Amino acid sequence: MLDNWIKGLTQNYARYDAESKDHDLRPVAMALSVDAMRQRLESWTQLQSHWSVIGHEGRDGRCHLHLTRKTQLFGFVDDINVEIVPDANGCLVHAESQSRVGKGDFGQNKRNLIELRHGIMG
Repeated sequence: MLDNWIKGLTQNYARYDAESKDHDLRPVAMALSVDAMRQRLESWTQLQSHWSVIGHEGRDGRCHLHLTRKTQLFGFVDDINVEIVPDANGCLVHAESQSRVGKGDFGQNKRNLIELRHGIMG
């Protein structure tokens, strides 16, 4: 418990990791094309009042999106970078979230990635 509290004060970054013990923080596998996944992600983002798509670019069959999420209480902005890559069964979504300010995020970046996962899985 103390370790989680200290981590919340000193860490301001989270990412999907295939080896994560937390299944909500593993890359997302979807039976969609890269372009269909990009469209789904952009559509979901437009419905969220605190999420925005800053831009996207595609190359070599992949797509990179830059998203932001603004916290409701203080309006802090977190940057979320999403990489959608083709996979044998569709696509794989990798993401990372980082706070723009501060040394600790009290777990917000992890929550951003979990919210993103639930949003795109519908």
